This record gives sequence, C-alpha cells and structure tokens, in this order.
Amino acid sequence: TNNSYNSMKIQYFFLVLLVICLVTTYIKAQTTPQVPKLAEAFKANITYLELFNPKFPIKSPGHVYYDKSQEGYRLNWNTFIGIYPTRINTTTLFHGDTSVTFYSDQCMDSGGSPFYDLWGFLYGATSGGRSEVNGIPCDIWYHEYPFGVNYTVCVDANDSSIPIQYLFTLFDEETHESQYSIGIDFKDFSPGAQNPQIFDIPEYCFKNITCQSGDVEKMQVLRFHSDDYWGLENKNSADLIGDTSFMCTTLSFDIHGYDTLISLIDVQYNTTWGQYSFCNGDSCIGGNDFTVGHEVTEGIGV
Repeated sequence: TNNSYNSMKIQYFFLVLLVICLVTTYIKAQTTPQVPKLAEAFKANITYLELFNPKFPIKSPGHVYYDKSQEGYRLNWNTFIGIYPTRINTTTLFHGDTSVTFYSDQCMDSGGSPFYDLWGFLYGATSGGRSEVNGIPCDIWYHEYPFGVNYTVCVDANDSSIPIQYLFTLFDEETHESQYSIGIDFKDFSPGAQNPQIFDIPEYCFKNITCQSGDVEKMQVLRFHSDDYWGLENKNSADLIGDTSFMCTTLSFDIHGYDTLISLIDVQYNTTWGQYSFCNGDSCIGGNDFTVGHEVTEGIGV
C-alpha cells in the first residue's frame, strides 16, 4: 500500500512538473519576440543612405526591386558626386550568379558577385527592441558577425512583413565604434512578384568597350597618395583640376587621412580609352587589362 501511495506521489509530482514546464514554455513563447518573416518579393521607393561620416550623411532618392524566387535584386539611386551639385544615376543589379553596376547607364562588371538573400541574416538574428524611423514605430532586429560586420533591419511594428530601414555597418572590433554604414529607408512598400525583365543584364555589359583608336601621347599627371606606395598600377591619376577636385572631396569627408603626398609624374599612354576601373586596395571593379581606363569627371562612367 505504501509503495502504491509513493508511486502515486511520484507520478503526481512529475505531472505537476510537466504542467509547469508547458505553462512556462507557453508564456515564454508569448512574450519572446518572434523573428519577422519579411516579404520575399517587393518593390519600393527608397532613400539610399551613405554614412561614411556621421557629420555628413548622404541621402539619395531611388527605387528597389527584389524577388527571391527569381534571384533578382535591383537597387537604383541618384547620388551626389563629389563637390558638384549634380546627381548621378547609379544602379546595382544582382541576377543569378552575376552582378553589375551602372553609372549613368555605363555598365561596369562588379566581379560576378552572385545574388544573395537580402533577409538571410535574420536567421539567428537578435531583437533590439522597439524604435522609431521617420516617425514610424518599428522593431529592431540585428545580426552581428565576429569580423566587424552588423546587419540591421527595423520592421514595421504593425506589419512584420514590411521593412522600414535596412543598414549594413562596419565597426571596429576593439572599440565597437561604427566606421561607416550604408542602408535603405523604405517608402511606398509594395509586396508581390516582380517583372522578370527588370532583372535582365544587358548584353553590352559582357563586351569590352573601347573608344576609337588613339595615338600614344605624353602628359604630366598628379597623384594624391600615402608615403608607402608611389606607383600608378591600379591607381588614379589626374590633371590639376581633377586631382584638386578629388582632394577637396575626400578631405572634406575625412576618408583619406593616410594620403599626405602629391606627386607630379610624367607618363606615356595610349589614348584608345577603355572602361574606367574603380580600384580600392587590391580590389577593382570594371576595366580590362589592355586599355587605359579614362574616367569622366567625378566617376560618371567610361
């Protein structure tokens, strides 16, 4: 009899424990923020954000088209270039395993970077609480990677399928201070499948473009540079007006503090101009190995 009574007590104890666990799990599920499921196909008007220097944020109007099922992502914005009061139409297009960038309709190969899931970082993302962007209440979700990269999206507090703001931030791993951010403020967000043609990459993007045959000429060019590299390979050089413009622009934004020297260089070159190649460090976008790239004023294109 005592054994039966003790057995019943043990069963009752485990039953109560099970009920407590179920109730606790239910309460936690109700109170823990759920990772949002953002629209996987949409179009929207945007404000493109460039925060290279918090004192001088650059905000540019544009549009975005995205369709995960088609592996298509098209981002277009009109940005100010340098110190000139003009805007340059810029488009970045990802489609399948290829991507290109356009500057005023001039196509530049971006190295073939494939399409990527814009919201992929939400797997394993952390809730950052409630915030407000442009007067709209939204919930912050972020994923911080160990190599100094942070992805953040603020999702409409009333509709978890609509993003209000998306940011990509590089930060110092030691101080945790932001180095710069780029991102998108979404407006007029419209979910739904997109026209496949909007993700088509023009055929001329895959051809080598050269101007008519030119002569070999000599000239003097200027280069604003650091004291650890004096060469011209994969580097910019310019005439007096061009380098003055470049110096004023970069120094005003405090993004070339390591450049302290100006060199005057005699060069001989072939004026059969090819596509200009954007190079930073050892990474270049566009251009080829057999023509001299000629940049239109302030990076408009070829």
